[in-house]
Amino acid sequence: MKSFYKLLFLVFPVVSGCQTMSYDNQRSIPPVGTVVVLNQALDFRVGSSRSYIQHGVAKSRNGVNIREPYCLFYLYEPSSAMQHERSIQADRFTVTRSGQGASFASVQSDIQTAAYVPFGDVAGGGPSAQTLTTTLRLQSETQPRVRELQCSVFGEPFYYGFVSVNQIIQTLGNVVTLEMPVAAQE
Repeated sequence: MKSFYKLLFLVFPVVSGCQTMSYDNQRSIPPVGTVVVLNQALDFRVGSSRSYIQHGVAKSRNGVNIREPYCLFYLYEPSSAMQHERSIQADRFTVTRSGQGASFASVQSDIQTAAYVPFGDVAGGGPSAQTLTTTLRLQSETQPRVRELQCSVFGEPFYYGFVSVNQIIQTLGNVVTLEMPVAAQE
């Protein structure tokens, strides 16, 4: 019987080490080194540093249904630059950092409060709504002001999960493609 347990402890780590990343898993994220390929120009409206994509279509903020997965490109720029329309061009961006976080909102009486928590608990009985976001920090030599690609969904706590890699790919459609490192795909 002891030899069975020894075999189990020797085989289990080997078998579990051979598992591949599931792109349907809501906790899986595109790894550092992934290349985000923007296949078309995206426009940024006056006063906004974000350009949205949902169902494979570039949209304005007003055209996005936040209860379905959506993504956005975020520009890091001074507020003076936001006084006119801008655009970013088709390009290749390298993911230098990736992570997931949640923004919670609790409705108490007639006052709505909000907090950003890197996936934890909110005091006071918990939130009544949440936005779960996967953030990819981007780098490009030709367009350094393009800072992030964020993919999110809004909904009731514990009903929705983070947007999976497959959902991100589906949400971006042909507007953006992801080229993940070979090691992540094995």
